[in-house]
Amino acid sequence: CSPTTGSSLGATQSISGSCGGTDDDDVWYSFTAVATTHTVTVQGSNGYDAVVDVLSGACDGISISCTDATPANGVETAVVPGLTIGDVYYIRVYHFGAGDAGGDFTICVTHTVPAAPANDDCANAITLTSNLTCTNITGSSLGATSSITGSCPGTDDDDVWYQFNAVATTHNI
Repeated sequence: CSPTTGSSLGATQSISGSCGGTDDDDVWYSFTAVATTHTVTVQGSNGYDAVVDVLSGACDGISISCTDATPANGVETAVVPGLTIGDVYYIRVYHFGAGDAGGDFTICVTHTVPAAPANDDCANAITLTSNLTCTNITGSSLGATSSITGSCPGTDDDDVWYQFNAVATTHNI
């Protein structure tokens, strides 16, 4: 992650929150979720004790993560699970104590890309057994990539592969 430099020097309170500390110098950032879990890291300088408040919906939306662990190394880390991919989330950063107290920090938002499933490519298709009754198996396309461009509707950017041996002239899938 390439951290972004930030500062709350001269900032004022924009909303009253419930994260703790004195939120009299908050500044705002936003990101669009590309995974269901993101990590927000704020590295304070000059004694800056960051409070990290992540909100959904809007700047005055629902707080889904409040973090202020008062770390000795000046790094505040908020792991935020349960996000909806494609939704915009807002991050409010402020100094825990009253006033600016240094005010300078860097902020970074990261996510972990899940490993591709074993059957991400056609060559590694999972073999299914044909039965007279349906036997459901659990599968996932989380972390999968595009293998070919198909003609079916939708976006084929996360396909997974299965195969079966035909035991009749007609099969239901």
